[in-house]
Amino acid sequence: MLEALLLGAVIGLPQGGTQAPQRPIFHGEAYVVTWQISFQSRDLRKYHGLTSANFQATTNKNSIALDVAEDPKRPGHYLLSINPPLELRDGKTHQIDIQYRLEGDKKWRDFPAKWTPVFEKPRDGEGRDLQQVAPDREPN
Repeated sequence: MLEALLLGAVIGLPQGGTQAPQRPIFHGEAYVVTWQISFQSRDLRKYHGLTSANFQATTNKNSIALDVAEDPKRPGHYLLSINPPLELRDGKTHQIDIQYRLEGDKKWRDFPAKWTPVFEKPRDGEGRDLQQVAPDREPN
């Protein structure tokens, strides 16, 4: 009887070493494309105090969220930035169309300069193309 009890206790113990639980791996990336512009009227007056509400951006007629920051040391100079959607991150050049509307304007106007950045493909922490890594397995 004692042998059967002892055997049950041995069978109930884990065999070999226990494996540590796998920790989840998180990858993060901040990919922002920027463009510096100077915004002035035809008579060379600088426009200052413009915000994101004064601009809109599109590519292939699809809206893209646009952030606008004015250089505090250089009024009338702005940094436009976008975070392109993943489906556009294909390593190719894209035309970004910028429109603006000044205070009191009723319609949007096309910005005369052309913005044509290359949207890099998303990469993992080791520089591999994320679109090549299968989503159901962890990268080596």
